[in-house]
Amino acid sequence: MGVSVRVLTTGLDPGSVDVLLDTEIDGETAGSFLNEGVRLYCQEDGEHAMIWGVVVGFDQDDYGTNDKLLSLDGQEVDLVVTVTDKFDVSAVANVPVTIEVGG
Repeated sequence: MGVSVRVLTTGLDPGSVDVLLDTEIDGETAGSFLNEGVRLYCQEDGEHAMIWGVVVGFDQDDYGTNDKLLSLDGQEVDLVVTVTDKFDVSAVANVPVTIEVGG
Protein backbone atom coordinates (compact mmCIF):
# COMPACT_ATOMS: atom_id res chain seq x y z
CA MET A 1 0.00 0.00 0.00
CA GLY A 2 1.21 3.48 -0.72
CA VAL A 3 0.55 6.87 -2.20
CA SER A 4 1.70 7.62 -5.73
CA VAL A 5 3.37 11.03 -5.98
CA ARG A 6 4.43 13.49 -8.64
CA VAL A 7 7.17 15.98 -7.73
CA LEU A 8 8.22 19.17 -9.55
CA THR A 9 11.75 20.38 -8.75
CA THR A 10 14.14 23.21 -9.52
CA GLY A 11 17.93 23.24 -9.19
CA LEU A 12 18.49 19.53 -9.81
CA ASP A 13 20.22 18.00 -12.81
CA PRO A 14 17.65 16.15 -14.98
CA GLY A 15 18.34 12.54 -15.76
CA SER A 16 18.87 9.65 -13.39
CA VAL A 17 18.24 10.50 -9.72
CA ASP A 18 17.80 8.63 -6.46
CA VAL A 19 14.48 9.11 -4.68
CA LEU A 20 14.10 8.41 -0.96
CA LEU A 21 10.44 7.99 0.01
CA ASP A 22 9.55 8.19 3.70
CA THR A 23 6.23 7.98 5.48
CA GLU A 24 6.06 9.48 8.97
CA ILE A 25 3.29 8.98 11.52
CA ASP A 26 3.49 11.17 14.63
CA GLY A 27 7.11 12.00 13.73
CA GLU A 28 8.11 8.33 13.52
CA THR A 29 9.12 6.63 10.26
CA ALA A 30 6.44 4.13 9.16
CA GLY A 31 8.11 3.24 5.88
CA SER A 32 11.30 4.16 4.04
CA PHE A 33 12.11 3.15 0.49
CA LEU A 34 15.01 4.14 -1.78
CA ASN A 35 14.40 4.08 -5.53
CA GLU A 36 17.67 4.37 -7.41
CA GLY A 37 17.93 5.44 -11.03
CA VAL A 38 14.54 7.16 -11.32
CA ARG A 39 14.18 9.39 -14.38
CA LEU A 40 13.87 13.13 -13.61
CA TYR A 41 12.34 14.73 -16.72
CA CYS A 42 13.17 18.29 -17.78
CA GLN A 43 10.05 20.41 -18.31
CA GLU A 44 9.29 22.71 -21.25
CA ASP A 45 10.12 25.87 -19.28
CA GLY A 46 13.72 24.66 -18.91
CA GLU A 47 13.70 25.57 -15.22
CA HIS A 48 11.77 22.71 -13.65
CA ALA A 49 12.08 18.94 -13.74
CA MET A 50 9.53 16.31 -12.71
CA ILE A 51 9.29 12.74 -11.50
CA TRP A 52 6.11 10.70 -11.28
CA GLY A 53 5.03 7.14 -10.72
CA VAL A 54 6.95 6.64 -7.48
CA VAL A 55 5.04 5.42 -4.44
CA VAL A 56 5.49 6.47 -0.82
CA GLY A 57 4.61 3.33 1.10
CA PHE A 58 4.15 1.79 4.52
CA ASP A 59 6.37 -0.83 6.13
CA GLN A 60 5.02 -4.29 5.21
CA ASP A 61 6.01 -5.71 8.61
CA ASP A 62 3.85 -3.13 10.40
CA TYR A 63 1.03 -2.67 7.85
CA GLY A 64 1.03 -5.89 5.82
CA THR A 65 -2.51 -7.08 6.65
CA ASN A 66 -5.94 -5.65 5.86
CA ASP A 67 -6.68 -5.10 9.57
CA LYS A 68 -3.45 -3.14 10.01
CA LEU A 69 -4.18 -1.07 6.91
CA LEU A 70 -7.68 -0.33 8.18
CA SER A 71 -6.14 1.04 11.37
CA LEU A 72 -4.65 3.84 9.20
CA ASP A 73 -8.06 5.12 8.08
CA GLY A 74 -8.31 8.78 9.03
CA GLN A 75 -4.68 8.90 10.20
CA GLU A 76 -2.70 12.04 9.38
CA VAL A 77 0.74 11.20 7.98
CA ASP A 78 3.63 13.08 6.38
CA LEU A 79 4.93 11.95 3.00
CA VAL A 80 8.58 12.97 2.64
CA VAL A 81 10.26 12.77 -0.76
CA THR A 82 14.01 13.44 -1.10
CA VAL A 83 15.44 13.59 -4.64
CA THR A 84 19.23 13.50 -5.09
CA ASP A 85 20.91 14.11 -8.46
CA LYS A 86 24.26 12.85 -9.79
CA PHE A 87 26.05 15.88 -8.31
CA ASP A 88 24.73 14.95 -4.82
CA VAL A 89 22.38 17.97 -4.80
CA SER A 90 19.12 17.20 -2.99
CA ALA A 91 15.62 18.61 -2.78
CA VAL A 92 13.08 17.61 -0.11
CA ALA A 93 9.29 17.86 -0.19
CA ASN A 94 7.10 17.15 2.83
CA VAL A 95 3.35 16.82 2.31
CA PRO A 96 0.86 16.13 5.11
CA VAL A 97 -2.03 13.87 4.05
CA THR A 98 -4.96 12.09 5.67
CA ILE A 99 -5.15 8.39 4.78
CA GLU A 100 -8.47 7.05 3.54
CA VAL A 101 -8.66 3.26 3.40
CA GLY A 102 -11.32 1.61 1.28
CA GLY A 103 -12.93 4.89 0.19
